[in-house]
Parts: sequence; C-alpha cells; structure tokens
Amino acid sequence: MAFQIGVTGHRALPGTATGALQAQAADLLRQVREGVMRLHDADQASAAPLYQPAAPILRCVCGLAEGADTVLATAALAEGWALVVVLPFATGEFARDFEAGPARDRFHALLAQASAVSELDGDRRRGGEPYADIGVQVIEQADLLLAVWDGLPPRGPGGTGDVVGRALERGLPVAVLPPAGAGPVEWHGSGTVEALLAAALLPPPDPEGFPAAMYADDPRAARWAGAFVRWFEDAVLLGVRPPAQHPPPVPGAAGGPASEARLLPVFDPADRLASLYAARFRAAGLLRYGLVLPATLGAYIASFGPAPLRPVGFTLQFASLIAVIAFSARGKWARSQRRFIAYRALAEYLRNARLLLPLGAAVRPPGAAVHQAQAADWTAWYGQRAARAVGLLPIRLDPAATADAAAFIRAQAAGQVAYLLGRATRYDAIAKRLQRIGVALFSCGVAAAAIRTAAMVAGGTPTPLWFDETALILPALAPVFLGLLGFGEYGRLATRYRAVAAELQVQLAALDAAAPSRAAVLRAARRIADVMLAEGADWQLLIKARTISAL
Repeated sequence: MAFQIGVTGHRALPGTATGALQAQAADLLRQVREGVMRLHDADQASAAPLYQPAAPILRCVCGLAEGADTVLATAALAEGWALVVVLPFATGEFARDFEAGPARDRFHALLAQASAVSELDGDRRRGGEPYADIGVQVIEQADLLLAVWDGLPPRGPGGTGDVVGRALERGLPVAVLPPAGAGPVEWHGSGTVEALLAAALLPPPDPEGFPAAMYADDPRAARWAGAFVRWFEDAVLLGVRPPAQHPPPVPGAAGGPASEARLLPVFDPADRLASLYAARFRAAGLLRYGLVLPATLGAYIASFGPAPLRPVGFTLQFASLIAVIAFSARGKWARSQRRFIAYRALAEYLRNARLLLPLGAAVRPPGAAVHQAQAADWTAWYGQRAARAVGLLPIRLDPAATADAAAFIRAQAAGQVAYLLGRATRYDAIAKRLQRIGVALFSCGVAAAAIRTAAMVAGGTPTPLWFDETALILPALAPVFLGLLGFGEYGRLATRYRAVAAELQVQLAALDAAAPSRAAVLRAARRIADVMLAEGADWQLLIKARTISAL
C-alpha cells in the first residue's frame, strides 16, 4: 500500500505564518497517515487482503522551492513521511534559487533527507517552463495535492495557481491551506480524509472478484488451450513457427533496468495471463468448428470401417458432438473473455508506465470526466496502485541518461512493431490457407461427383458406397474452414496490426528526430505509449461490442 501527497505553494509567506502553517500541515498529514494505517490494518484482517503485509509507504512529493514547499517538506519528515524531491535543474543549479546562508543551508539539509531525488534537465532560458514541468511531475505522482494558495489566479506557468488549476482539471483532490496559517482547510474534490483515502486505496467493486482474485489464477488451467491454438494454426493452417512475442533485449538500451526491475513482477504475470486467457477463448471458438472434423471421421468409420473399429468410430463421433455443444455454451467461455480483457488492459497500462518511468514520468492522469468514468475500472486502479508502490526513481536526467531512456523506449517500440508485423503476416497466411483448404475440399467433392456421373453415363459398374459417401463428406467439410474464414477476423486483425505498426513507425521516426532533451523525448515517448495503449483499448472495445471476437 502506498499513498503519495504532492505539495505546492507560494514562495513568499508572511513572516509569522511559518510555525502555524507547519503545525496545520502536520495535523493534516497525521490524519492521512492514521487513515492509511486503519485501511491497511482492515485489509490485512480481511479474508483476502489486497495489499502485502509490509507497512504502507507514505511519500511527500515536493519541488522543494523556497517558502511553502520547504515548510510542508519539513512537516512531512517530522510526521514520518518519506520525502521525494523533483528539481527542474541539477541540484547545484537549482540551489541558486536560494540566497546564500540559512535558506540555502535548509534546502541542502532537506535534500539530504530525501529518499529519492529526480533532477530534470531544465534550462533557465525557457523562463517558467521548467517550473511548470515540476508542477506536472507533482500532479502525476500525487493521490492528494496539498497547496498553500491564496486563491488568486496564476501569475505564470509553474506557479501555485497554475498547479492547482491543472490538478483540478485532472480530478485530483486538493486540500488548500491559507498562506497565513490561520483558517480551516479548504477541500476541492473530496469532502473528508476518509473519503479520499477510500477512493484512492480501495478498489471499485467487480463481479469477477477482481482485484482480490488478481494473479490467483492457475496458468496451467489455460495452458492447454494455448498449446492447441498454436498447434492448430501452425500445423494445420500454416506449417511455420510463430514469431517470438517478446523481442530480445537490445544492447545499449540502458535506460530501463531500474524500471524493469520494479514493474516487471507486476507486468509479466498480467501479460502472460492475458495471452493465456485469449488463447483459451480462441480455442473454444476453433474447437466449435474443428471438432466437426473428428465427428465426421467418427461417423465415417462407424458406417464403413472394419467391424472392430466401428465402436471406436461411434465413440469418437459421440464425444466430438458433445464437446461441440460444450464449447458452444458461451456462458462458460465468457469468463475467459472477460479475464483476457481485464489482464490485457492492465498489462498495457503497465507497459505504458514502463516506457515513461526512465524519464521520471508517470502515466498521464485522465481528465476529470475520464477520471470519474474510470472509477468503476479496477484495471486502471490496480495499475496506478502498482505504479504508486514503485514511485519516482532517483535519477539525474543529464544528456547520457536521456539518451539511455530514448534507447530503451526505441527498443521497446521497435520490438512491438516487429511483433505486430509478424502477427499481421501470420494472420494473412492463415486466411489464405483457410481459403485454399476450403476450395480444395469443394474441388475434391466436385471431382468425385464427376467420376460418379461418368460411371453412371457409361453404364459400367457403380462406384462403391464408401466412394459415394466420401464424395458427399468432402464438400461438407469445406464450410468448416470457410466458416472460420467467413468471420473475416484474421484479415481484419492483419489490417489493424499493420496500421498500428505503421503509426508506431511514424512515432519512432519522431523519436529519432527529437532533440536530446527530456521534454522532447518525453513528448515522443507519450505518443508511442498512447498508441500502444489505444491499440489494446480499441481492440477490447471491439470485442466487448462483439464486432470482433477473441478468435
């Protein structure tokens, strides 16, 4: 369990307000800490705890500017909160914002107590833009924004009013403390501490039992389905090996090891289970059609095979038809479809987070309307809580670190392009093979019918009964393959995968052309991450609307 408070406030405070303001902030931080501990204790006492037994992580994310930031950071440390500092410049450059003497010494003392420091590559020639970047960082990382604000409109980018306005646009709860340190806390977006903690730390209800059931699935239960799908497509439809799903690591992409180590334990199981449940649902669809083949073969053996084999043929026919009925019961397999959608949504959210973490950024918070719409989506909740547990990495984004992050993002995106193009090629080949098999079976039926007709016209010996039945069975099997082709899903998916790969290639070119700065690389990284996230989300919407199935 992790909860993060972001802080912002005016640099110039009334000289007598510091003590009262620090006491008021400490009281609020204490209330939040006690509320988090109560929720954690209740969770651990429940039958199915959502969180690990370890003590909750409480962080204060701060730009550590002079004035309110320093006061609130001091209060947070005194109340047992970890301090996470984000700076617009390297430490030495940012220290110039403080006058030499007690103010600068206090800054260095607080910085020494920080659990993580993220130094961006801001440029003072860009005016207030580097400070605005810090405001965005604080908002991205915060579950609650604590602001010392006079309520006046912003006087420029990066100021307190600007940060508060951005937070409210995103639907982030804001607690406003009066700069004079006297007066009640003014809440925006949440009425009480208990309400905001419950909204952040407790998941939305889910009929499937998520997220309490998260990762409780037994992958072996779905592994047979994945093996069947691979065998049917590779041996029957393709005869080729599929491309690897995960590209090998690219040498020199050193921007990602820290993020990989932190997020992979959450991402990998979600990605693996999404693939397994997708295969399980696809297997049900394939078996509804594929089992017609052994059913027909069983009927043929039962009718025309040697006497000792006829009971075997009848058993094969009966078992196949019963299995067709079982795999046609949608209710049984709808659970696999829902779990596939849930795990895929979570995996794509975490993939997005993995791309951005090396740049000291988080998944962009949704707008207020989207935030409310996602309140019932446990996957977004779970992904955000996993990212909160990781938090910001200690990083200094100098040119070398920025280049490493860009290399990591490039390697991940290039691997995804190769994967998408490989899937598109695979599905195009499957569609062609399905058509060829169906046409071949029809052609065999036509040829057999021609032979029977020629024999009848010639007045010779009638064709054997087994030949006549074969002439009927072969064209009857053709719809099994043409039916799979008739859905058009293989062709549509191939087209979609190529379109997404093309868009990613455009964004990769933009990344290659980006200036060697965090801001430019981050813009390109967000576009790449958004393309990946949208591809998964759109596909899930198509599945939910039954415009396309998991087949």
